[in-house]
Amino acid sequence: MSSSPAILRRSPARSARTLDRDRQAAPQVFEQLRKLITSLALPPGSPLSRNALAEQFGVSSTPIRDALMRLEEEGLVEVFPQYATVVSRIDIGLAQQAHFLRQALELEIVKGLALGHPEPLIGELNSTIALQQKFAKACRDRQSGPLGSGAQPQRSYRPAAPAASALPRQGAGYRAPSQADRESHQREPTG
Repeated sequence: MSSSPAILRRSPARSARTLDRDRQAAPQVFEQLRKLITSLALPPGSPLSRNALAEQFGVSSTPIRDALMRLEEEGLVEVFPQYATVVSRIDIGLAQQAHFLRQALELEIVKGLALGHPEPLIGELNSTIALQQKFAKACRDRQSGPLGSGAQPQRSYRPAAPAASALPRQGAGYRAPSQADRESHQREPTG
């Protein structure tokens, strides 16, 4: 069995230790196999032997069968009754669709977060921006001062608004608000 995946070549005693005996075996086998499949440790097309998996995890064939049924429901394995079970091949169309949906959802979430900030947070962020601008000016002045251009400023800046760290990071499709955006937001009446 030299062509089988690494999980099937380990000793049963080693893998059996990875299962928590206080929990049901089938969900644990499912979680571990799912992780191996989604990380490509078990590549698409890899055959999965129920007997080898049962030996590998140190369990009977029932938890293995249950785990493989759940993996089949998720489309991660294909079961050919009385023949074989193999890791499913990646469906490029489904992967592109999932990527598109995830990107659309994430962009809407970022947009909602960017437009729905409470006034106190906007004030804190504006204060932080002003402090950063002041720090940047001080750095420029220090570099062009008597120490010369090679001098490094002391890094003592700490953000004034810890809530700003909870904001989403800039990503694809995100546009930082311009000064005009901030000014128009400040002029909008609050209700």
